[in-house]
Amino acid sequence: FNTLLYIPSGGGYLGRYLPANVEILAYDSSHSFMTDNQSVRFISLEALDLPANIADFAISLTAPHHIENKQDFFDSVLR
Repeated sequence: FNTLLYIPSGGGYLGRYLPANVEILAYDSSHSFMTDNQSVRFISLEALDLPANIADFAISLTAPHHIENKQDFFDSVLR
């Protein structure tokens, strides 16, 4: 894959472990991560507003257990 949707990305820590040719689209719902890492964009995990087909692969390591409507979250990521 070439483009990874990383949501939530925290401080973007996973990026240092991926090959340099992978474009990382990092999103998080915590504003504190936006100040630490300029490449992380803010997004509401409960109301994802992502364009369709923006990534080849998605990863979510820490958020799903915090999201009330998991099906909407996963449907948005899949789109």
